[in-house]
Amino acid sequence: MPPGEKSQYLVGQQAPAVTSKTSTGKTFKLEQLRGKLVLLDFWASWCAPCRIANRKLVATYQQYKDKGFEVVSYSMDNKRKLWLDAIQKMVFPGFRYQI
Repeated sequence: MPPGEKSQYLVGQQAPAVTSKTSTGKTFKLEQLRGKLVLLDFWASWCAPCRIANRKLVATYQQYKDKGFEVVSYSMDNKRKLWLDAIQKMVFPGFRYQI
């Protein structure tokens, strides 16, 4: 990126206040992770490339989890059952699944 030009991405920026529901129906506030390095992952049950990318994140998560790295996965599904079925098949230890 040329000097002086702003990135379209918010890497390194504070995330907005976001509240969502977990797979168990509990409220999750993104601010609970303030101070940690958080990767926000957006995916959908019908998106094969998204689900493949999630699998590839496992090694990165395992490598950096002890340094405060967290993965928060937000589903773009509009049907809760599709989302829940998908995460049952691809649960990765440590990932926080939201809808």
